[in-house]
Amino acid sequence: MTNTRFLGNCIEPIIREMLLHGYYVLFSGVDDFYIPGKAAYQKSHLDLGGLIVGMDDNNEAYHIMTDTVNRRLDKIAVPKAAFQQALEYMIQNKQYGTLCALKTTAEKISLNLPEIEKNFIDYLNPVQTISEDQRLVYSGLEVYDALRLLFDALLGGTTGNDGCAFHSLWEHKKCMQKRMTAIEEILNLDHESSCAYGQVVTSAHHLYQQYNGTENTYQQNTINEAKIILMRMKETENKILSDFLKKTRTT
Repeated sequence: MTNTRFLGNCIEPIIREMLLHGYYVLFSGVDDFYIPGKAAYQKSHLDLGGLIVGMDDNNEAYHIMTDTVNRRLDKIAVPKAAFQQALEYMIQNKQYGTLCALKTTAEKISLNLPEIEKNFIDYLNPVQTISEDQRLVYSGLEVYDALRLLFDALLGGTTGNDGCAFHSLWEHKKCMQKRMTAIEEILNLDHESSCAYGQVVTSAHHLYQQYNGTENTYQQNTINEAKIILMRMKETENKILSDFLKKTRTT
């Protein structure tokens, strides 16, 4: 693993060597503003990182798996010059990331049911923490409360919306449903809980479609509707996951 602070113009041969030796390259500290195909391209300065999976010498491009303009994890071709510019911008602003070589193995990873159960319990009973910059950190079910505060800020015009928060909410709910389905299959349970959780996924998708960063004005009535949806999602998810935990413990 290498800190991008010390790379500068040396990054291209380092990435090349990593790829030639069969590694993928995980990176951060590269500004999305300069990366064609990223959601924030030419819009805002973000550092969301990605995974370099290949390189095209003829077209002078890296093949990168990352969050794209369509808000999906996909592979895009990024010119090496654009990648270099994005890296240098961050370094100039004293914002550094890492470059890490990763190689896959044939090892099979099994679900750790006790660990998953603990994570579900923590999710349902979140504890507020304070970050190093003295900001309140929301986790678990409290994220719904944070999003309701975000809507208040959007209505008041004190913040903008690039759609990331609501896209992350939707992606998280999809992952939760898949995890529940996997547990049901391992424990030979019916799929009642994971199917019921589908309504949470649907509501999250609705919010993402409505507030994906393309809407420039926010009205009181639509904001109130969205906050009600969030409140109902929180209540529904709490009940479904609590019931699901009871099932897994009695199996």
